[in-house]
Amino acid sequence: MKKLAIIVTHPIQYYVPVFQLLAKKCELKVYYTWGEDGAKAKYDPDFKQIIAWDLPLLEDYNYEFLTNSSKDPGSHHYGGIINA
Repeated sequence: MKKLAIIVTHPIQYYVPVFQLLAKKCELKVYYTWGEDGAKAKYDPDFKQIIAWDLPLLEDYNYEFLTNSSKDPGSHHYGGIINA
């Protein structure tokens, strides 16, 4: 079986069905660079509410959260993701 690695900052609801389908066709592993904080529900200032998705973002495919050692973690600025 072919292997595929995907590197992405955090779980994204639109990607999950694609990852689940790929996991059925190949040996898939998704690496999340933001760390585990990228998967937690967060307050979105634009929507003025906490965003929590209505589907499980981490089921039916292999994944690993990488350690993010940034002093100010986030994907909104340079230096927000540091994986050493």
